[in-house]
Amino acid sequence: MTHAIDRDALLDALRHVASIVENRNVVPIVGHVLIEIGADGWTITGTDLNLHASARVAGDPGELAITVPADRLVAAVSSLRPGAIGFALEASAGLGQMAVLTQGRSSRKLATLPAADFPQFRPPEDAARFTLPAAALLRLLDVASVAVGSDNARPYLEGVFLHARPEGLFAAATNGNILVRASARVPDGAAEMPDMIVPAKAVNLVRRLIGAKPAGDVTIEADARRIGLTIGQASVQAKLIDGSYPDYTRVIPAEGDKAVTAQRDALIGAVKAVAAVSSEKTRGIKVTLGEEAELSVTDPEGAAAVEPLDGDCAGGAIEFGINAAYLQAIAGIFGEASRVRLGLTTPQTAVLITAEAEPDLIAVIMPMRV
Repeated sequence: MTHAIDRDALLDALRHVASIVENRNVVPIVGHVLIEIGADGWTITGTDLNLHASARVAGDPGELAITVPADRLVAAVSSLRPGAIGFALEASAGLGQMAVLTQGRSSRKLATLPAADFPQFRPPEDAARFTLPAAALLRLLDVASVAVGSDNARPYLEGVFLHARPEGLFAAATNGNILVRASARVPDGAAEMPDMIVPAKAVNLVRRLIGAKPAGDVTIEADARRIGLTIGQASVQAKLIDGSYPDYTRVIPAEGDKAVTAQRDALIGAVKAVAAVSSEKTRGIKVTLGEEAELSVTDPEGAAAVEPLDGDCAGGAIEFGINAAYLQAIAGIFGEASRVRLGLTTPQTAVLITAEAEPDLIAVIMPMRV
């Protein structure tokens, strides 16, 4: 029996789900996606054993469950034209069941594995359950993602630390050189949520699923080991990172009496201008504050640049070094209209970055020698 479905709707679901599937797997079934067709539509599921994602799609009802290689299925569906396509199973001598995609005179055949072999994922148990506006969750994750670490020796830094306190729901991340924290109102039910470190791969998938124009609410369920999120017609289940997150609040400095406040885009533009001439793109730039603010850089080959920063200085003269790439990334988490404040006490102390118009955001960059 052939089941019809819209090609673009299927492809959109496949791309989200297949994005978590690893192409090279010791266990072949883990490189597949599970296609389930029931009375109420289609469900597409993928996994890497630590992260499990499903998407529901409207299509012809039926009774079918099979797995197909994720990368080949995405390629096969992509190669067909927009419009209705057919999906069916066909017995093949010596090869078992083949998945057959058809559209007019066009057809694609792919090998399959039994649905019964597809790994199952246990949802959270005795979980705290709450809902959060998609826009609020996206802001928390977008902001914190800037500072997620990638040091395999410290796996507890390779995710976003999500935690609820009486004063707010916080998402924090640090790679040891920068720290970012965003906050939102604590929704009903979130106070019981355990502290959790959500892996970066799961965070990035959730960000993609919410999309550029977030709407509606996200339902979140979490226990001490797993988190589950329902986003529209998609769902995500993820194992949390084991370990305790360090007490990041200890590295958040006071505002600092020496500071410069500048419009966000002016700051980003000045950083780009001085970093453009350096052969070492991630090296430090010098920030000089006095009656006016100035950024400068000199690289080992003798290239140099000086760029004034249109901003308001306070607290007296100071010079300090800061990583150009980090400063540019951190400035980018603030809104285009925001005036961003860089404050510190001495050239050796961390730089606290805030914006009066966005009190829910705090960022810290460690100083460096220049």
